[in-house]
Amino acid sequence: MKYIEKYFYLILGIIVFLIYLTTLAPSLLEIDSGELATVQLTLGIAHPTGYPLFTILGYLLSFIPLSASKIYQVNLYAAISCAIGISIFAYTAKVILDNIEIFATNKKNKKTAARKENKKNKKLETAVKPIQEKASEFLPYFK
Repeated sequence: MKYIEKYFYLILGIIVFLIYLTTLAPSLLEIDSGELATVQLTLGIAHPTGYPLFTILGYLLSFIPLSASKIYQVNLYAAISCAIGISIFAYTAKVILDNIEIFATNKKNKKTAARKENKKNKKLETAVKPIQEKASEFLPYFK
């Protein structure tokens, strides 16, 4: 159980990759996936925003000699990058949620902070008051 909790993000990425792999398109499809696959293989420019990192990495990975077609290789790269993205998201969410108490403040902490602030203000007032009195003595001379 401890290992599952510790490596949850990796396990989730592997599960997502396996699901993506079972539903992977063996050839071109309509809409964006066909366009992006073609752009990766020809090193062209996709519609805006263009996805430059996705295009360049897909182009480079298409040179890996696999027995599958080039389109299948590009779709496989999409599955890998999707699984990595979900793993990074899950890890980031886990880190934030594990450390949420750092950001949470309760009423007791607020009251303590308010008391400390009041003490600081009183000390500042007692230190500044004599200076203000002296300055007010000299104020008539500067008119």
